[in-house]
Parts: sequence; structure tokens; C-alpha cells
Amino acid sequence: MKLKYILIICSLLCAATVMSQTVYHVHATKGNDAHDGKSWSKALATLQMALDKTQPGDTVYVAAGTYHPTRRTGETLAHEPNPKTTDRHRSFIIRGYIHLYGGFPVDATDQTTIKDRDWKTHRTILSGDFNGDDGTDFSNMNENAYHVLVLFDVESSTEIDGFTITGGNADGANSVLMNHMPVVSEYGGGIYAYTTHKDILPKLSHLTIEGNRAAKNGGGIFIYANSNEASFSIRHSTIRRNQSGGSGGGIFNCGKRVASPRLENVLIIGNQAQQEGGGFYSLCEDLVSAPHLTNVLIAGNAAYNGGGMFCYSFAGNVTPSLTNVTICGNRAVAEGGGIACLAGKNWTKIGTSSPMFSNTIIWDNQAPLGYPNLYNNGAKGSMPTMHKSYIEGEPVPFIDELKTNDFTRIAQGFVSHVAPGFAPTTAGDYQLNQNSPFIDKGKNIHWSIETDLAGNPRIYGKSIDLGAYEYQGHNPKDAGIIEEHYRIWASHGQVTIQLDRPATIRIYTIDGQLIRQYNNEKEGTKIVNLPNGIYLISLNGEGKAKVIVY
Repeated sequence: MKLKYILIICSLLCAATVMSQTVYHVHATKGNDAHDGKSWSKALATLQMALDKTQPGDTVYVAAGTYHPTRRTGETLAHEPNPKTTDRHRSFIIRGYIHLYGGFPVDATDQTTIKDRDWKTHRTILSGDFNGDDGTDFSNMNENAYHVLVLFDVESSTEIDGFTITGGNADGANSVLMNHMPVVSEYGGGIYAYTTHKDILPKLSHLTIEGNRAAKNGGGIFIYANSNEASFSIRHSTIRRNQSGGSGGGIFNCGKRVASPRLENVLIIGNQAQQEGGGFYSLCEDLVSAPHLTNVLIAGNAAYNGGGMFCYSFAGNVTPSLTNVTICGNRAVAEGGGIACLAGKNWTKIGTSSPMFSNTIIWDNQAPLGYPNLYNNGAKGSMPTMHKSYIEGEPVPFIDELKTNDFTRIAQGFVSHVAPGFAPTTAGDYQLNQNSPFIDKGKNIHWSIETDLAGNPRIYGKSIDLGAYEYQGHNPKDAGIIEEHYRIWASHGQVTIQLDRPATIRIYTIDGQLIRQYNNEKEGTKIVNLPNGIYLISLNGEGKAKVIVY
């Protein structure tokens, strides 16, 4: 009987806990900060107002629209004589354990539920661009917020889902203290996340993080665990066209003891760092740097070392795990155009570097000083583990049973790819075509996610394919003919088409509307200026190739 009463009491306590959790609603145009925010009809107007109301476990729903930060991270700077902060110190501030969801329709009513959320259709934008005038070349950003989002002591239950995060410009020279923790204005233009004594483990999903910059580290995302583990997760997201003056143009992740972020179904494209890790940088100071990547495309990024990705441990081991990853078209000024792994190369002289590649493609990257695709070095040894993966230019054992050195065939293994020398860029389509040698060449034992990066079924055929995309049994009509006779890339508002035979060029919007046509263009180079966007290009009506103009 006592056990029965104990169970009843526990059930009531759990029910009370669930019932006490509150959902707040935010609407940019229909909201009012005098409301309580507990329904769409009583929505708040500013996101920070809702964030300030939340208790651990609460949820915030945000309707489509553009939202700018309204609250400063502090009133004074963290140095003598404590001068005042400015409006550039405004950020969206998140503490602890909450759920933040964007993507709700602008016509949301009290009958709208989370099932009505569509983050692609109902774009919910968190912007640090107060004047709304940012250029694609990072111009006009002098008034922008140093950080769009600031996260403190966020746990594994903290969720941020369904937003575009843009316009952060972390180019300051000072820091602010919040709860005795620093907010450094040179790091983390898009997201700045910091913890002193806890692990930092937020869940990020369905995000587009683009057009952010930092004077030092983490143009798009900066994650730092000062004492423990930095192991955030990011899924179904795009990290695009971010920039840093230090390391981690797209993502910078650092844990004192462990750095083990998990990336699934993520595009990291067109980012740039002046030092290491143009797309992604993972650092552990003590034990192990072990990021896990599945269904990830890293393309068109640039850095001094590790153009696509850089993994480093001061005094421990480096053991990244890459499964069905495509790393292509990245560029390093020095070494490791695609990926660089470095362990223990400091005064300790300890640590091994042992990356694991499964069903992965590393190809067509550049590094003038050597190791264009993979640079791997550990003070106490370095040995990659390869499972059904292809690394261009490496000895046969690294190819791991994909017995081909036919570069032409490999080059034609994609629908289209980035022209060498044009990194950083967001152009390129790395889906496999019907002639690809990577089809059905993977190992199913490494398969853990039901879909590929494009959302298609992961296994089509007798075995899993290599890379981030699964061939679905068809390509646009005669795509092979298009590949054979052209090269195409996009950079800084221009599409460049290189022809080796005359052709009629047609350019369509992504929804199929014809916007440009050039009849009987002679062989040579055709340059077309286009606004930012995604376009389909057809030659003589023979299939369509997709490009992204930024």
C-alpha cells in the first residue's frame, strides 16, 4: 500500500511539473508586450520579452518575421573605468534550459499547433542588422550587433529550432560580464555560447546561419566550455557565407576536456577563416577532440590551414568520425585544403591523430604547400581508419577497395562541382549522377540515418552510396551531356559558364520560371550577373544544373 501511495505522489509531482511549464508566443506585427504571451491572440511583440519570462523547461513559439535584439548583454564594459556599452551590445540572451521554436505562420491563431510549423515556408529571422542594409560582401555592418544570440549554461535539453540567424558582426575590442561570465565582442557573430563550470550541450536544428562575421573566432557559431565538455549537436541546418579573422569561419567549438559536437544533415558552404578551419574548427585543450559528422557536405570554404575542417588537441587525441560526408572544393593557403587533423603539437609532445572515414568522399580540394585533401599529424602517431571511402591522391590503401585512379571518371561522379580556385563559394551540386563510381560502394554497417542530406531515402539499390547524397535512380535528363561540355560556378553576384561547344543557355528560378535566355552562344566564357538566389541552368534544353548566387 505504501508503494502505491508513493507512486501516486510521484505521478502527481511529475504531472505538476509538466503542467507548470509554459508556452509563450511571439509575433512581430500582431504582438504586444503588454500581453502575457500565453496564446497567439495574446502574443508578445519582442522575443527578448518572452525569453525573460521563461523558467527552466518553458517553450517559446515565434511567428514568421524579422526580429532584432533589444536587450544589452550588460550596461558597462568589463574593464576600468567601466565605460557604458552601446546598442551594438544588444543580443537575444538565453539562459539555461528552454525550447525556442521558429517557423510558425504569420496568420497563427489559438488553434495553431506545433504541427503547423514550417521553418522553410515561414522564415523566422533573427537579425543583428539594425539598419537592414548589409551587403553580400560584409559591407554596411558597422552598426550591427556584436552577437545575434548569446547563450549561457545551456544544457542538453536546450533547443533552438527553425530560425535564420544573420547579421552578427563581432568586431569589438572589449568584453561584458554577465553573471561573472565574459561576453567577448570579438567572438561569435551569429551565436556566442559560453559556460564556466558546466558542459555546454545545446541542440540546434533547422537553422540557417549566414552572413555573420567575427574579428577572431567563430564567425557563424562560437561554442566554448571553459572547464568541461563542448558537445553541442546541430541537425538539418546550413552554415553558409560566414567569416572570421581567426579560426572557425562557420563554426568554432572548444572544450577544455572534451570537444565532441555531433553534426547530422548539415551543409557547411562558402565560409572563410584567416587562420584554421574555414568551415568547421574543433579544439580540445586536454583530452580528446572527437566531432561526429553524418550526412554532411563541406564545400567551398577557405582558410590558411584546414580549408574545410580543422581538428586539434593541445595535449590529447584527435579522433573525428566522418560517415557519409562529402568534402569538396575547399581551399587552404598552406596545408589541408579539405581537412586537417593535428594532435599534441605543443610543448607536451603527446597525442595521436586517428580520424575515421566511413563511406566518405574527400576530393577536389586545394592546398599549395601540400596535402590538398587530408593533412593528418599526431605527436605520438597518426593513422586514419578508412571504411569504403575515397580520398583523392592518396595511396591505394586509403581508397579502401574503390579501385580506381581514373580522375576523369571521379570528376564526372557529381552532377556538377565547384571550379578549382574559386573558394570560398556556395556554388556546386554534389549529388551523384548515374555514372558515378561511388554508387553502391559504401558499407551498410555504418548506416545510421534513414535519409541522405537531401532528405531522400538513404539506401537506393543494393548498398549505401559514398558521400552525403544517395543516388535515387535518375538524374535530370542527359545530365552527363551537360557535364561533358561545360564548367559552371558562381561568385560575388555572377554566374560563369565555360563552354567548349556552342549552346543556347536558359536560366530559370528555382520554381521553374525562365528569366534569361542566350541563343547560340559561342564556345568560350559567358558571365551573367544575377541577384542572390538559387537558379537552374540549362544548355540546349539538356537537363538543368543548380547554382547558388550569393
